[in-house]
Amino acid sequence: MRGLLRPVGPLPASVYWVRRLVLLAAVGLVIYLAVSLLRPDEPETSSQASPRPSSSRTPAALITPTNEPTGGVVSRRHRSSGGGGGSGSSDQATERTSGAARGSNAKEPAPVGTSPEGAERSTRRSPGQPEDCWSDQIRVAMDLEKDSLAAGQPLAITLRLDQTAPRPCRLTIGPETLRLRITSGSDLIWDSEQCPAALPRGPVVLEPGTTSSLVVTWPGRRSAHGCPSDTATALPGYYHAWATVAGVDHGHVRFRLT
Repeated sequence: MRGLLRPVGPLPASVYWVRRLVLLAAVGLVIYLAVSLLRPDEPETSSQASPRPSSSRTPAALITPTNEPTGGVVSRRHRSSGGGGGSGSSDQATERTSGAARGSNAKEPAPVGTSPEGAERSTRRSPGQPEDCWSDQIRVAMDLEKDSLAAGQPLAITLRLDQTAPRPCRLTIGPETLRLRITSGSDLIWDSEQCPAALPRGPVVLEPGTTSSLVVTWPGRRSAHGCPSDTATALPGYYHAWATVAGVDHGHVRFRLT
């Protein structure tokens, strides 16, 4: 221990201390280099965070319905709960049902002549023109020229239209918005879709509190594609006339052929 603190030799003690310091420095340098070689390199960290992808959404496009009438039929259609008329066993007075039969799962009505998808009730109107009628505003009643007539005779069917809106509305009458059918039981006797020329055409303005009348004449015969004039005459029995206006069934009336 004394030799470590007080070097013994022919040279001055300072020489031995310098040698010892140099040796310690060399040993320390070797240890540092060895540790540096054995230690794995640390991953370099970026000074800036990588940009995140944008999470913004593009809003869905809004569907803007047109306010111009196109004469199309609205999509909502309700069937009347009454059954088809067939041959009966006793004479009965004409049965009349008015008003639209509406189901519990009925969709929101659309204006006549406007696309049903995305339709919105619009208060904008062209100057001097009433807005289109909505299907749930229209009411239809049917009157027959006769409750009983001879087989083969034509029958005039009058449709009386009114509406429940506080302002006038316009309904374009034609094959796209008006359909009339004559049935006997489950047998379709005559359909205006096969004879569109039998229907009146043109715009009708329905005023609040007033009734507009349309007349459709059934020729007393069956109909077929192309509406030929040589189809079979309807046989004696009981029949029903069905009216569909703006895609909504508005009941039926019963009559008899003798």
